[in-house]
Formats: sequence, structure tokens, C-alpha cells
Amino acid sequence: YLCTYGIEQRSDPLPFLGSLQILHRKKGSCGDVANLMTFALRSLDIPSSVDIIPYWGTSTGGHVLNSAFDSNGDVVHFDALVNS
Repeated sequence: YLCTYGIEQRSDPLPFLGSLQILHRKKGSCGDVANLMTFALRSLDIPSSVDIIPYWGTSTGGHVLNSAFDSNGDVVHFDALVNS
């Protein structure tokens, strides 16, 4: 999926896209992609959440990424937009 932060100004009236909209468009902001990953993980009964970084200390803008919980209850932070 393509992250469109800073590239595309969406004219949709919604602040965030739903899962079907993201799957159809195949692009969205980092918040949209993080939400899609949360929807997918929760559909598999994996507890997950969205982490929001409102501002970076060294630049403008922010970022949205994910957290999930492993079988021991430990938090696993990850970014759905970064290949690991």
C-alpha cells in the first residue's frame, strides 16, 4: 500500500478511511494503513492498537503506527509501512 501523507490531499469527507475504502484505493495516509492493520489483526483475535506520534522532535509532522500484544502479553511495536 502507498502512503500518501504529504502527497495527496483527499477530498473524501471522512477523517479516516474504512477498511473497504483502503482496500479499494490501495493507498492512504499512514493513519489509514495503521487502521487497516488494526482491523486485520483484530479480525484474527490478536489484540492490537494504533500508536500516534503527534510531532517528531526533529521535524514537522507526525506518524501513526501499530502495537500488538504477543501471547505473553508483551507489547510489540511495528510500522505496517516498513518492510521488516
